[in-house]
Amino acid sequence: MTDHTAVGAPPEPLDGATAAALAGRVVGAVGWETSEEADVVLLCARATAHRVAAGSADDAPVLRRQLARLWELRITRHATPGWGLSYAWDSFGKGDENPADTVYAYTTAAAALAFLDGHAVTGDAACLDAAVGACETLLTATCCWRDGPFLSVWYSDRPGDHRPEYQTHNVNALALGALGRTARTTGTDRFAGERTAMVAHLLHSQGRDLGAQRLADGMADVAPSNWRYRSGASRPNDLMHECFIVDGLLESGDPAARAAAVRALGGIWRTHFQGSGRPRDGAYTHGSLGWGVGGGVFALASLPSFRTEAGRAAAVLAGTVDRTGRSSLAPGQPRAQAWFALGLARYAAQAAAATTVLPPDGTGDRGTWA
Repeated sequence: MTDHTAVGAPPEPLDGATAAALAGRVVGAVGWETSEEADVVLLCARATAHRVAAGSADDAPVLRRQLARLWELRITRHATPGWGLSYAWDSFGKGDENPADTVYAYTTAAAALAFLDGHAVTGDAACLDAAVGACETLLTATCCWRDGPFLSVWYSDRPGDHRPEYQTHNVNALALGALGRTARTTGTDRFAGERTAMVAHLLHSQGRDLGAQRLADGMADVAPSNWRYRSGASRPNDLMHECFIVDGLLESGDPAARAAAVRALGGIWRTHFQGSGRPRDGAYTHGSLGWGVGGGVFALASLPSFRTEAGRAAAVLAGTVDRTGRSSLAPGQPRAQAWFALGLARYAAQAAAATTVLPPDGTGDRGTWA
């Protein structure tokens, strides 16, 4: 097993075929067929879609079953579909649990992206219909915090979560990504006004009120390209949640949002992967569920200009996966394991699509790393 904290020369980038095979092994060990958690199923579906994009055409029937399972797990309290958790949960420690049929903006946006991934590789019209429905839910049931030219979706559809201090950037960014990609896929200008206001808010908020903090775990300074977790708290997003923001900004299709994502990726590489591919110890990088490294590989693999960095981080992640398909980084955490599969599969798809190999310091679409 690889020691992911070891220092020394950066690991060699993982080859795409190995990444694809490992992603399939991890998905096979997650147990998505019987999972009641939409997040587990949608992450496995996205991983499988990326494996199909990387050349694993035989996985298309598996993908369709995963998306069918995701559709079964939808919440039907509203006119359009939403997704959430299988259990009651107090979202902000406010002393009032949201019931199990709460629609959460994160899960609904992530489900939309899973259906869009499915549509991209299968062409199934039902996938696009599901994504459009999820976007309608985001802009009705979980809409909206507004402040002048800025807009953000609420954390959930529950009135108790509709407070200005609960406005959460990573949730808003992922919703932006779902809206932007749906508009591009349908060839329409859907949700244009809302998307413009969401982008404006995320760009305005990047790096604000973070200061030169050092986290309680003592592991890393906060990159100035990060965001506060939410309006009512000064703590920054950990790696996993910042990767939600990167994904949403890149999916938005907005050039300024893309530049902000590039800045964030530079900060992620230096802060969380020590400029080598080896993740730092501590909750800031790994998160409470241990899923951060998978999200980091996924985010870095989102742009060709970070391919080498993604490959090095993927190599470290691959070294933690045993023969049964489980990573030692988060034993007993299906959501984390599904994120590891998605990170490896996204990297595999990117490697398969590559026509050039960029040097480690990159060229082209990288902008200025903040």
